[in-house]
Amino acid sequence: MFIFNLMKTSPHLKIKETRTLKGFSQQYMADQLNISQMAYSKIERNKTQLNWEKLNKLAEILSINIWDLVDDKKEIKESDLEKKSPDETVLLLKRLFHQHEYEINTLKEEIKFLRTKLINLYKQFFLRSDNFKLDFLFSFVNTSFNNI
Repeated sequence: MFIFNLMKTSPHLKIKETRTLKGFSQQYMADQLNISQMAYSKIERNKTQLNWEKLNKLAEILSINIWDLVDDKKEIKESDLEKKSPDETVLLLKRLFHQHEYEINTLKEEIKFLRTKLINLYKQFFLRSDNFKLDFLFSFVNTSFNNI
């Protein structure tokens, strides 16, 4: 049943894959959007900036939820190619919000860990002898300038 994997992909690729899966031509899509086929082609090639209104219209034409297009971690499955009810849209939005909230919290924890590690390394460095510090700094400067 799973037809293609668009994990972590941008809307333009999802639009193209969904259009192809539904058997729509670029000309059909262009006609529905009241634009030229060439202009539509630029959408699929990511040469056109899509605003919310255009994304919503594309989702409507393709009979998928707009959140399926904009969520870069969302896989589009054959079963997703049906229109979603407003309640489902709210649930998808809440799920997306919680997913991003979790990722933010994970990154905050990683930052805390790295700060602690950096502070410990800083303390260890300054507890060393002055000769060690000078040797270390000289080595660091030499390495830095040799890589330029």
